[in-house]
Amino acid sequence: MKKYTITLLCCLLLITSVLAQDTVTQDSLGDLYFPDLGNGGYDSLHYHLQVTPDFEAETLDAIVTIDIRATQNLAEFNLDFWGFTITQLTVNGVSADYHRADVELTIVPSTPILADETATVMISYDGQPRDGIPLQDQFLVSAGWVFHEAGSLVVSEPFGASLWYPVNDHPQDKATYSFEVTVPEPYVVATNGQLIDVIENDGMLTYQSETNDLTSSYLVTVQIGDFILDETQIENDVPIRNYFARPYYVTALPIFDETAEMIAFYEDILGEYPFDVYGSIVSDFELPFALETQTLSTYGTHILEESPRTHITLAHELIHQWFGNSISPARWQDIWLNEGFASYLSLLWAGEKYGEAIVPNILKDWYATSIEPDFYASSPDAIGNPTQKFFLHRAIYWKGALTLHALRLRVGDEVFFEIIRTYYQAYRDSHARVEDFIAIANYVSQEDLNAFFDSWLYQKAIPEIKFE
Repeated sequence: MKKYTITLLCCLLLITSVLAQDTVTQDSLGDLYFPDLGNGGYDSLHYHLQVTPDFEAETLDAIVTIDIRATQNLAEFNLDFWGFTITQLTVNGVSADYHRADVELTIVPSTPILADETATVMISYDGQPRDGIPLQDQFLVSAGWVFHEAGSLVVSEPFGASLWYPVNDHPQDKATYSFEVTVPEPYVVATNGQLIDVIENDGMLTYQSETNDLTSSYLVTVQIGDFILDETQIENDVPIRNYFARPYYVTALPIFDETAEMIAFYEDILGEYPFDVYGSIVSDFELPFALETQTLSTYGTHILEESPRTHITLAHELIHQWFGNSISPARWQDIWLNEGFASYLSLLWAGEKYGEAIVPNILKDWYATSIEPDFYASSPDAIGNPTQKFFLHRAIYWKGALTLHALRLRVGDEVFFEIIRTYYQAYRDSHARVEDFIAIANYVSQEDLNAFFDSWLYQKAIPEIKFE
């Protein structure tokens, strides 16, 4: 009997030892710019967000349910989550221990989750978004959930998602989403994906929606306000739903009435639109930027001006659905793959709408500004790795666009667009690095373009370029 007891004890010690080797908490994905964002050891599969906002108190009462798959044995694991008061936390329906330090929420399930097993995490919480959390001015686009006079909106690039819900907050870990957002009548709720149902109960409306497309956390949005929904357009079985703040509905309609035509234009160039649905939302808020929130691009009232700049912006956010949303950056230093592509390819729509001469004229302006001493001195040394200080600097947009134009001149139109399409097909529904695009360009062109990309992406000096 003693022999068996010793044998059993040895087996238990061996199992414990093996688990210990694999259960090291990975509280970062090692992103060079935002090392606190993202967590290893598991893949997020699905988030179900149940949110009830209180517009007077400017608070949220929420339950988030997350399905994960362990990629290693997990005695504990982390989510990114700022602020709020957690009222309940379970793993597979059993209460779990947890502790918090800044953005890191470390969860200790009652039983370790073994590699390849799935688990369901449920977190109930309430409180005020961003309460006591300082925001960096250069990242206003990361505000997360924002209450305003006419309702609320969500913008989260790159870290705003963790300011309002617990999440593995990095584009390397995409997931599908579903929503239940409860608001008082007559508020209207718009989210990513498609509206499934609206349930009325004692003066409250619960909007249920879902997206079946893999989505990066920073691209998740919930918009609440007095919106009018326009569903008059469709393109190639892709329904288009545009939400316009009621006071601006008449002004917004003609500005957005070419959305279907724009999608068709880019499908001919880039390939099939990546998702099940598309649309835009214009909030009654002076948002000083636009954001490519997936399947529902976000705009404030600044977009309501009939001009070439407006239509270039609309094209820019649409193109992000291919480059930025379907193909997401593997690291935030790869942001050029988002902004350079959207900036250059948006000019193609401008050429279609206003005549081809507008394209070289805009590129000339961007080039001239980029080499001005003040702009040049304050721009990143390398747009292919611009450092956090210059994250989303205009040079990444403008020099990024010029890089693609220079590539087009180098390899010719046919090869250039084949490079773009091949890159999209290779990395759609995933993420990519700048090096991945360079490898595709070399492969398709059958040229060694490494020196070309080094001069444009990794040197501060801007090479000379032709525009026509």
